[in-house]
Amino acid sequence: MCIVGAKEFRRVKTKLFKKCEESLQQIKQLQGLLKTANKRIRKLKVDKEGQFMSTKMYRDKLVEQGVDLTGLDVCHIIACSHGGPDHTDNYLFALAAEFNRGIGDRCDALNCYLAGKEKARKAVTISLQVAQKPELHDRVDKRQKGEGRLFTEGIHYDANLSASQISENLYKQGGDLMKQLIKAAGPRHNYNTRQAAREAEELRTRASLSMREKIETP
Repeated sequence: MCIVGAKEFRRVKTKLFKKCEESLQQIKQLQGLLKTANKRIRKLKVDKEGQFMSTKMYRDKLVEQGVDLTGLDVCHIIACSHGGPDHTDNYLFALAAEFNRGIGDRCDALNCYLAGKEKARKAVTISLQVAQKPELHDRVDKRQKGEGRLFTEGIHYDANLSASQISENLYKQGGDLMKQLIKAAGPRHNYNTRQAAREAEELRTRASLSMREKIETP
């Protein structure tokens, strides 16, 4: 009966390790993609101060640089629904279409962290500038049932904070979220051996009780 419990424990532990490793691998792949993206972006023929550009135009420029965007979406750092404009300072390269559409407008903070402090500051700055200038309001894509929302009307805005302070807060929130993701997908050597022992004992106990019930059942 103890052998049955040990096998079950090994099966569960292997499954847990595999899931954690897959999550961590996805995070590493995303970080690697962004490093490559930054090198590509520096080669794009855009104004150093950034420029307004539709996602299609930006996508075309990336393709010109030899970037394979099959299955990828150009990703906004600050979501359109939060006042993020179609501007090169607000683009986080291109991410998997399924991932980008799946997170929607719920992960601006994570986007800021992935983009880096300077890029995050630029994204918030251009979003705020667009909100403060009526002639630029049409630069925010109206995707939510035809309704546009300015940055000053969104969840990230705080009248008492500067653009740099807002971006710093978002960057920190994104960093905290990334730490939680990495911790949840920690490597094997971080697996708590005492916890493993307790889980093994619980599995053996359950297996023992299960076998006893089968034997005692007439």
